[in-house]
Amino acid sequence: YFMNNYSHLSNTDVQRNLILKSSILQKVMNYFFDHSFTYVSTPYLSYPTKEYGDGEFLVFSELHPGKVYALPHSPQLYKQHIIANTQKHISKYFQLARNFRPEHADTTHLQEFDQVDFEIADANLETIIKTIEEVVIACFKTINVECQITRLTYDDAMKSFGSDSPDLRWNGGTFNHEHDSVSFILPDDECDTSSFTSLPPEIIHTRIAEKDHTFTAHISNIQILGAFRNELVSSGIVTLHQKWSFVMLTYLPLCSVKGEIVSPFHHPQAQPVAVSEIDYSNMQPSALSTIRSKSCDFIINGCEVAGGNVRIDSHKLQTDILKLYKKSNVSNAAYEPLLNMLKSFPDYSSGGAAIGFDRIIYLISLQKSIQDTQSFPMSHDGKEFFGGPFSLKDHEYLMYGLSHQQKLVIESRNAAIEIVTNKKNFVHDKSHILEVEKMAMILADSEKIEPDDLVTLKIAAHWHDTGRDDLAIEHSNHDEVSSSLFTQWAK
Repeated sequence: YFMNNYSHLSNTDVQRNLILKSSILQKVMNYFFDHSFTYVSTPYLSYPTKEYGDGEFLVFSELHPGKVYALPHSPQLYKQHIIANTQKHISKYFQLARNFRPEHADTTHLQEFDQVDFEIADANLETIIKTIEEVVIACFKTINVECQITRLTYDDAMKSFGSDSPDLRWNGGTFNHEHDSVSFILPDDECDTSSFTSLPPEIIHTRIAEKDHTFTAHISNIQILGAFRNELVSSGIVTLHQKWSFVMLTYLPLCSVKGEIVSPFHHPQAQPVAVSEIDYSNMQPSALSTIRSKSCDFIINGCEVAGGNVRIDSHKLQTDILKLYKKSNVSNAAYEPLLNMLKSFPDYSSGGAAIGFDRIIYLISLQKSIQDTQSFPMSHDGKEFFGGPFSLKDHEYLMYGLSHQQKLVIESRNAAIEIVTNKKNFVHDKSHILEVEKMAMILADSEKIEPDDLVTLKIAAHWHDTGRDDLAIEHSNHDEVSSSLFTQWAK
């Protein structure tokens, strides 16, 4: 991978993208300085909050053995504190912030990336929307593109396009709502029926009347149809009516509700539209799906590039909202500093947004992958330019205050990742993460594990994945520990 990065940097397109990125960054910085924003940096060594998922990059230090810092998912909590503590002198903050998220990289996602964050004291939603739009317009002026921005509420977008990231480069494929179903109509002159062989199974099963290109599904499947519509556009199957689609989506849901699990749609600080009319402390999950927030997303060609909202400014309301998320991955303890701030500054009020700077460069440069806009991109599985991440040496476990059992857990998890990611037809998704964690727990439960046992388990797993369970069992039987562990995992 080290050598591949050398060839990456020598690529003329990559060099051109880096020069473009520098030019656009200058325009973005000038916009904020011209509008009286103050640039303030926030820390990289941060407090664990898990704002946007379960995982975090943790940093060990020999200064504090057995303790960790977390690299921030975003500077969200910091920028609210900046406004609360300094709004008499700094009422408008901005920053080019580096964010870190341990997720699988793809054409639009990176493990570390730059975004432009801003926060404005006493901002309403229109102020946030206007700022995002003007920054995007400034970016696209670099390539002489005039942004024709369509504003849609979340509810209108879902009803008309079945997606919260609608791509309007193609204005066909409208939804017709009748009774308990929704029809998706493709005009005869817009689409080649031979392309239907690549449709998702859900669409194929609900297709009717090929001659009029009409698709029908139950209303609950409108998101499947919406994803299909965007796929038609991004794949070039349909004839595009324009090169660019700019959509400002407003009033998104406050919560995402799946059964009894309630999680933030944006993040826990988003202010609901109805602040005083509703008692959020006793709401049932089923009733929360209709609540909207003072929030917005900016979509370019079906790709989300920015999101913002008005922040909750009440200690009681923030406490009640956090309680709604008690069954999700949101930790109330992680938000204690925010609650203390709201209690200490009762006059605090702000709103802001994050603009995905790297994603905008990726779209403007017309690249196939966002990695082509980076100087030293990580690989999809998180390997960096010099070959990291690196394994800790035995003395480093002691230096950082890690016990033998913690060492075992780390080694077990690494072994589990290697085995699971090498499986046939491997797909990185939630089930993969759960499988890794489950297997790591099985491995770590036994303190008898030695390196030889892990090798044995890997070989047994290989035979299992190739359909030779007889050889897997035979191979693992020579070691009682490995056999027991392998049997548990294989089940």
